[in-house]
Amino acid sequence: MAPVKPSFAVVTVSYAPDFERCKLLAESTEKCLSDNTKHYIIVDRKDLFLFNSLQSLKVKILTVEDILPWWIFRIPLFSKGWISLRTLPIRNWVLQQLVKLSAVNVIDEDILVFCDSDVTFIRPFDVASVLLKEECLALLRVDFQSQDILKWANAAKQLLGIPDKNVPVVNYVGNLIAWRRENILKLHSRLEEVNRTHWIQAVCKHWNISEYMIYGMMVEHVLGIENAGHFIATPELIKSAWAFPLDNQKNIDNFFGTVQESHIGVMIHSKYKVPVESYRYKFDLLWQQNC
Repeated sequence: MAPVKPSFAVVTVSYAPDFERCKLLAESTEKCLSDNTKHYIIVDRKDLFLFNSLQSLKVKILTVEDILPWWIFRIPLFSKGWISLRTLPIRNWVLQQLVKLSAVNVIDEDILVFCDSDVTFIRPFDVASVLLKEECLALLRVDFQSQDILKWANAAKQLLGIPDKNVPVVNYVGNLIAWRRENILKLHSRLEEVNRTHWIQAVCKHWNISEYMIYGMMVEHVLGIENAGHFIATPELIKSAWAFPLDNQKNIDNFFGTVQESHIGVMIHSKYKVPVESYRYKFDLLWQQNC
């Protein structure tokens, strides 16, 4: 009897300032994602009226407030974070990570694939064929190190109860990151076992954390890669603009000239503050060629 194929969901956490980029991503999921894969976009309830326009048979809009526990909430005129009745106020950077770690509370698919709103897909693809090898799921490792990665790794070790010795620092942060639902639930339990408190309270004790580092280290150093149903992968599925100046049209054209057939998407970070209309036509051309 053939094994049952796992179900996939693409998950994006976004907010109003990123709406135009997220709108472009949603358009690309309509064109490029296979019909059996849903795209969930998670936003603050105050932004729901704006993002509801993106909802379709393939794209579903969820709210942060429906995912996190009742004791975490926003108050008017406090834009830098969220109030928590069990921890210090939670800054937006950390809250976004808590949302990803909590998404299994409302998303039922077996595998959650996290994709930021500054990514746009450029060709049709099946998520399973891109991220699964036999029955194992790709665990992305990225060949990049920084002081932030070191800080995030140290926080993950403490949270997960992993001894420092003989544990190399590996970077699991990137675009299109896939997690198994069962491993996320095991991660919650591990955090509570090690820290003797609710897992959200444990995470909120750290200022510098990365959800991708926590999950990656859980898989590799607690569960074991094979036992967790993963394999190590290093492909560049999403072409990133990190190394390119995008301050004029010529540089934008040069960047898009580096996109290869192996890439299924492109990432132009919101920090560049490049208006979507300055490169939108590039995606229209790629969709005409590929879709």
